[in-house]
Order: sequence, then structure tokens, then C-alpha cells
Amino acid sequence: MSDREEEAPEGREPECLLCRRSDADLDICGDKIQKHGICAHVFCLYFASILDQQGNERVGLQGFLPRDILHAVKRAAQTSCCICGQSGATISCCETDCDLSFHLPCAKQGGCVTQFIPPYSSYCPAHSPQQAVEATPEPGTECLICMEPVEDRKTFNTMVCPACKTTWFHRDCIQGQALRSGFSSFQCPICRNRPAFLGEMFTMGIRIPFRPPTWEENDAFAELLDRHRRCDASECFYPRGRQEAEEEGPWELLLCSCAAEVTLRHCSGLRGRDPPLTRPMSDREEEPPEVREPGKLPQPCRGAMVSLPSSMPAVSTEADPDMCGENLQINGLCVHKFCLYFASHLLHRAVDRVGLSVFTPRDILDVVSWAAQKTTIMENHTAFNELGDRHRHCDASECLFPGGRQEAEEEGPWELLLCSSCAAEGTPRHCSGLRDIITSWECDGCAGLGTASS
Repeated sequence: MSDREEEAPEGREPECLLCRRSDADLDICGDKIQKHGICAHVFCLYFASILDQQGNERVGLQGFLPRDILHAVKRAAQTSCCICGQSGATISCCETDCDLSFHLPCAKQGGCVTQFIPPYSSYCPAHSPQQAVEATPEPGTECLICMEPVEDRKTFNTMVCPACKTTWFHRDCIQGQALRSGFSSFQCPICRNRPAFLGEMFTMGIRIPFRPPTWEENDAFAELLDRHRRCDASECFYPRGRQEAEEEGPWELLLCSCAAEVTLRHCSGLRGRDPPLTRPMSDREEEPPEVREPGKLPQPCRGAMVSLPSSMPAVSTEADPDMCGENLQINGLCVHKFCLYFASHLLHRAVDRVGLSVFTPRDILDVVSWAAQKTTIMENHTAFNELGDRHRHCDASECLFPGGRQEAEEEGPWELLLCSSCAAEGTPRHCSGLRDIITSWECDGCAGLGTASS
């Protein structure tokens, strides 16, 4: 029997044995577990100060033995809640020598902090952790989430992002955001910082569920992984029809670079192995397969689409995982998750868990090879070569070099020194009366008239 199979008597909502509430906020107290004649909220169990969890969560209620729960309730009957004044408070302040206790549903009302991560520490209002960041909201500052004004300083109900120090929000608002985003997507709404932001929110008692965001539930974006899979050749020769294909060989599907039309190799008379997504539906000469050294990938594009381990060709492995996603490693490839999804010429395969995420290793290698030969339009035709030109003209009032103003030597009295400030004028040492030990010089415009040769 599962933890929630035992139903309450018809017409009455069961009451949690620890907090004595039947209508407590389940987002804070957790789901109710009914088993062995006991009903309790998940987090009421975890935060109960005198309850010890067993190593196996299948034992009792989430690993808490029924006899231990009943014993804790009996002891708590003599303890009053510092917030509501009623007896049965099972959560005690973790601060040494503090004897205050409270119910979990009363915590937010009284300014108590409960940290929803092991070891599930709890603090009374007097000992609750405070945000250490030095920040004060400007007059008229609004909560970024509800757009209502915040208090004029940091309080239990008014909080600030510890990273950017400019994003202010109400406790209830950021708690709602955390419940919707889940751990995988929760971050500062403005600066999008995760490490410092998550740590601060956990410390300040914000519950962040360890699950994906609610907007991704029920395969909400599954259709984005669909791939065009119908042969669009004028005449399809595949015995099983236009809707079928094979993983490789003459009946493999090839997509046009627009991804709007597809053909089977044999249906369009294509031979050999064709570059991905770039071959139109017409015959081409068979291309020899690319020869790769075992264990190595082609040099990736400068957009760093693929991030490789240090044992592979040198590529930066320090990309921000918040931007590039987690590293996926399989079949000798190491690729950032979002680098895959944003790669312009890489197609999703129809079935998940094929290769890396929903991409085949062969497609990834082909696109990396293609990208290695591609340059951006702005870099074509040596467009920026002039930026590498250096001023090479002698600008002294009288040039003494026998070769003329356009010539200079690598060192010695005829070495050309550029103005150390503007680099727009130059002079050989001898033309401005500079000794060979002089390595720095400024033109008249930068140093003042009469000082250029000093």
C-alpha cells in the first residue's frame, strides 16, 4: 500500500498529527502522508526536532517510524508555539540555549526561518539568518514580480538578490517563483545568477522544489522535437511507403538545408555519404568519407559549438553552464546541451536518447566539420586587414635617414619609434636626436611643443 492510499473519513479533511492543521499550505508543509493510522505533512516530519529518520525511506512514513512520531507528539503536547500560543509545537530553534518552538504553518507568520535542505534547520524570529549583502532599495522601488512597492530596507518579507544587489522582491513573490521554476530553472530574474542566488534563498528559508519547471510538465514542448520524416521525392521507391525510412544506407532520410523537404537517398538517386543538411535533391558526385584520427574531432567553429575534454583538441572547457547547459558525454563526444539545440545545421532525431540528447554522434561530427571551414561574412575578403597596419612614416621636421621617410630599420639610430600616447606619429631615433637607449617617445601633440625630442 502506498503512503497515500489510506483515505480520511468521508466529508472530513484529515489533520496533520504534528502541526494540527487540516488546511495548511501544502507548498510549504508538503504533501500529506497517511499510513499506519497516522497523518502527517512531509516537511512537518523533516523539521520535527526530536524525530530521527531511518536510512530506508520505505520504512514507516518517509523513513520515520510510527512509534517515534507518536512519542514526539506526546512530548510536544507540553510545548507551546511561540507564534500562535497553542500546544503541540514540534519544531525548535536550532540556536544553542534557545527554547522557543513553533508549528511549521506558523513559521512565515511569525518571521521564523525553516531551511528546506538537509539538515532541515529552523530558527525563531530572534535567531533567523539575515541577508549579509549591503544594499538599500531606492525610494519607490517595486517588487520585480508583483510590481508592488517593497519596504525601505531588508526585512524578513523584503529581500534582494545577493549577486546584482538591485533586484528586490517580496518573500511571498519569490517563493511563488521558486515553486513554479523548480531547482533546474530558479535564478535571479534580472542578472540570472544561480550559485549565489540559490544559496542565499535556501539559507533564507525559500523552498525550491527539486524538479523541472511547471511549464515543462506533460511534455509541453515535445512537439519541438518532431522532425519532418516524409519522403518528398516526386516518386518514392521505398517498398514501405513515404512515411518510413531507415537509419542509414540507400533508404536513409536526408533533409534539405531548409528542413522543409526530405528525400530518401535512393529516391533522388544520391550515392555515398552526403554532407548533412546542405545537399539539394539532385545528383552529386560521390564524396570520399572524411578520415579522422581515432579519438579526435575536427577543429570546432569559433562559436565553440562543441566543448571537448582536455584530452581532445584544445578547446575552452570553461563555458558558463548556466548559458551553455550541462555537459553531455557519450560515444567519445562531449557537448554542451544548449550548444546542440542552437546549432543552426543540426537536426533533432525523432526518438530521444539517440546519441547525445536527441542528436546522433554522426550528425554532430558532420556539423562540426562543416563549421570548421566556415567564416563569418564580415571576415571574408580580408575586411579587417587594415586594422593590423602600423604607422611607418617618419614625421620629424627633417628626416635624416638616407632611405627616406618611408623606410626604417629594426633597431639602432634608425629604428622607428611611435608616439607612446597616440601611435599616430613616428620618428627614427636619429631624426629627433634621441639616444639609442631611449625606448619611449611622445609627439609634440601629446607631450607639448618642444618636448617631443627630449
